[in-house]
Amino acid sequence: MIGVMPAQFVMHSFPAQIWTPVVLDEAQQSAAARENRSLFFFARLKPGVAVTEANAEFQGLTRVAEQNFPDTEKGWGVTVLTLQDYMIKEFNSGPALVLLMGAVGFVLLIACANIAGLLLARATGRGKEIAVRVAMGAGRFRMIRQLLTEALLLASLGGAAGLALTFWGARLLKSALGFNEVVRVLDPTVDGKVLAFTAGISLLAAVVFGLAPALKAGTSEVYTILKNATGKASAGSRQNRLRSLVVIGEVALAVVLLTGTGLMIKGVVDGMKKGLGFEQGHVLTAFLSLADPPYSGAGKQTAFYRELLTRMENVPGAESAAIASTLLAGGADQISFRQKGQENLPLGERFKARYFVVSPKFFETAKIRLIRGRVFSETDGSDSNGVAVVSEVFARQFYPKGNAIGQQVLIDTASEGESQWREIIGIVGNVKGWPLEAADDPEIYENFLQRPAPEMALMVRTRGNPDALAVGLREAVWGMDKDQPIASVMSLEERIGNQIAGDRLFVQMLGIFAALALTLSGVGLYGLVAYTVGLRTQEIGIRMALGANRKKILKQVVGEGMKLAVTGAAIGMALALPLPRVLEGLLQNFRVSGTWVYALIPAVICGVALLACYVPARRAARVDPMVALRYE
Repeated sequence: MIGVMPAQFVMHSFPAQIWTPVVLDEAQQSAAARENRSLFFFARLKPGVAVTEANAEFQGLTRVAEQNFPDTEKGWGVTVLTLQDYMIKEFNSGPALVLLMGAVGFVLLIACANIAGLLLARATGRGKEIAVRVAMGAGRFRMIRQLLTEALLLASLGGAAGLALTFWGARLLKSALGFNEVVRVLDPTVDGKVLAFTAGISLLAAVVFGLAPALKAGTSEVYTILKNATGKASAGSRQNRLRSLVVIGEVALAVVLLTGTGLMIKGVVDGMKKGLGFEQGHVLTAFLSLADPPYSGAGKQTAFYRELLTRMENVPGAESAAIASTLLAGGADQISFRQKGQENLPLGERFKARYFVVSPKFFETAKIRLIRGRVFSETDGSDSNGVAVVSEVFARQFYPKGNAIGQQVLIDTASEGESQWREIIGIVGNVKGWPLEAADDPEIYENFLQRPAPEMALMVRTRGNPDALAVGLREAVWGMDKDQPIASVMSLEERIGNQIAGDRLFVQMLGIFAALALTLSGVGLYGLVAYTVGLRTQEIGIRMALGANRKKILKQVVGEGMKLAVTGAAIGMALALPLPRVLEGLLQNFRVSGTWVYALIPAVICGVALLACYVPARRAARVDPMVALRYE
């Protein structure tokens, strides 16, 4: 060790604790190694140099590389990105952020619509007061200024309250992001930009949604309002129709947001129900990387891992042990291969499959079912004929007319001269490349004994709690080499849970926003119906005095409110029809379908609307005709 970096030194999406020099040996410069393209290049731009200029420079280098190495570089390009843009693109977080911001925008619009309806109702209720002010000489702009000031005050108080909740929410969000070492380094703090954005949104909402009632107050007809003793508008007035349109819009937005959330939740549940293709329970995992030296050479690497597997199987509680180049459902690398007759096929035109190097007991440890043929054995060593095992999708996709057993494939894992033909000896069940992935990718497995490597993942199946084997794992490794590091010891179930924690958090946040939208739309509908009932107190009293019973009044008021809810729900469902295609286009490997969601959401909305309408309708049905007429 020659240096120690400060604890806060973190390259956002590249968290690390140790750095070593990049050394490209002969094997890493082969054609197959260049196909991997896993080397990241970083550069700090000079002052005044734009990203577009750097991108142009690299485009020139790309053309030179294509001329010098046409077999491996033809058809490949380059894109220069800032580190922030790379993070959004690499982790596919851009679409998720767009969806979350869309949900936030919907909730904000519904809340603002509620405020607009409230201010319109308040302005209508203050009609006589405003008319008196105008009659006494208050100008139009003065009245507009007064009502806008009140709206700004409300928005400022709401923005301040929301900002206070944001400080608490930021800490909660950071703790929720602790499932992954990549996103753990993100620091959602409230800074000047957040404060400016909050202030701007609050002011914009106040001006835009407070302007309509302010303009309405500024154009009040003084004589008409003063002549009306109550100073109230009729139930069928233009202002009431405007409030009805606002409520319809609220319900439509809530339906769109609830439908999208329902489809997302169904997609996640369907992805988990489909099964991973292996049993994740009762398996302990860890990562090992053998140093070079003392483990240089295939013989030493094979000997170390074979002895380690033997020791782990003798640990009390262990059933079987295996190693793999990549853990299951962890996003294995794609690798190209060729079939017989495709020996001279250019690299860019070769088929690809997800690639694993595994030990003989891997399929037993992971409990991946064997469909046909056999799996690897200890006799399939370096001196035996090369063998491979493929998944069911692989066999069906690349050998649709016959059995894949006995066919040969050439896997591009080394330079052209070192690649060997492998005979397919078995077909196993499909394994998901990602826990929530809808489609199964073709997979190909090689025997570790024929393709040893220094870096491997260890899997140990146990009869009980896998965490109880952690001590035995460390004793087994350090009993062989006291200086050998062991990384990321945890159960396979916990590891997979961490992988889908981001998707789970995303759906939970969408669910919170959808619940807020549903609540706000219900409140808006309740407010409109309650306000309308207040305006129609005299009318309801007259109807009841003329013989209308309470049941009829209740039915009429509820029916009028439900008309608005059903209209808004119908508009929302029409807007939500393209959502499955939109979500599948935004979210990679995500498949959504759910006819029942489109039936459930309107039912939920109408149920909430019915409750929101029933409370004021019940109050209207209890109106005493004599009292109503006396006060009116």
